[in-house]
Amino acid sequence: MAGPEPAACAEFDRLCGEAVESGQSLGWFRKKLRDIATRGGWTAWGEGRDFDRRALVVYRFGGTEDCSDDHRALDGLVVPSEHEFWDIWAPPNSYVCSCYVLGASSERAASRLEDYIPRT
Repeated sequence: MAGPEPAACAEFDRLCGEAVESGQSLGWFRKKLRDIATRGGWTAWGEGRDFDRRALVVYRFGGTEDCSDDHRALDGLVVPSEHEFWDIWAPPNSYVCSCYVLGASSERAASRLEDYIPRT
């Protein structure tokens, strides 16, 4: 996994201060952090290959109303972590995307994630 560039680390530090001082939401922080990661060389966020070394990855629709129907249609899809699908569809995969992935060690484990809603 590629690490962040020094400038991205400085920008991350500034972002943390801004979020705390102005009382921003977690959603706001995540969006800004994705922007920093993309610009600053945190490549694993968008490469679709770093899924906690799990055998399977479950795509989950994030619920953003502006997100495309394509994202909604992928909700619950289980794909092997090394499949080329993730080269294109690893979240975030558009500007307003709030989709996410969950790792699973087996089909049975993936089926348990169907109704999983992460804490934000």
